[in-house]
Amino acid sequence: MQNFDFTIVLPAYNDQQLFCRTLESVRCQKDVSLEIIIMDDSDKNDDIERYVASLCDERIVYHHNVPSLGAVPNWNRGLSLARGRNVMLIHHDEALVSDTFLKRVGEKLCKNDIVVANIEVHRVDGNTYGLYPKWVKKLFIACPSLFFAINAIGPCAVVAMRRETMLMFDTRTRWFVDVEWYYRIMKHCKVIYMPSAVIASYHGHKGQISNNIDQMAEAKHDVRMLADKYASHVIVRLAMWVHIHVLHNGGLHNFLTALFKR
Repeated sequence: MQNFDFTIVLPAYNDQQLFCRTLESVRCQKDVSLEIIIMDDSDKNDDIERYVASLCDERIVYHHNVPSLGAVPNWNRGLSLARGRNVMLIHHDEALVSDTFLKRVGEKLCKNDIVVANIEVHRVDGNTYGLYPKWVKKLFIACPSLFFAINAIGPCAVVAMRRETMLMFDTRTRWFVDVEWYYRIMKHCKVIYMPSAVIASYHGHKGQISNNIDQMAEAKHDVRMLADKYASHVIVRLAMWVHIHVLHNGGLHNFLTALFKR
């Protein structure tokens, strides 16, 4: 087994333009050894496969799922193949902002189990903004049960972890899939927030999953399912109640957004 500094798992689905931007942000990283696992779940064409082949990049391990696995099983399959000392999963609508991102995050992982990066959201209307301020993120990282109320850190790409810390996603979850994962991987680990390491996340495009589902229905499905899994976890259950009854209340949600977001 080769001793890579990082394995980057990159799930892909049909959108070559977004995929190329993400992949290039990974390939340009300096002073780190990389394994790039591409899990292509595309079902419309082979554009991504042909593009990857044209790169002739020996760091890339490419898999095209036929038939498609579906989002969460595809993520898990990619993670299960990781061989690097450290692991990240980054979606095709995200990108590493700096070409020294992995080098700097890797240095922090020498003394920590998990590094949580900062997030910069880019909307199709040209607006760019951050999520919650540093003190909110640090609070949630210290008490990861709170993630079930509000995802204060953003998408999975903000999380870099030592491979021995890695866990699979719960494939039964639909809406809480990322925060339930955060809770399990962070609750017994040494986690540090690194605001100088930035992930760009591109919102508002046609393929964005959260724009193509009934968010309330999916959230309620997960609450029913997770109620059994976390029956004895009072804070988790309370946080999910807050998510359903507060975050999906327009007026209260707008108030919290104005109060906490930068």
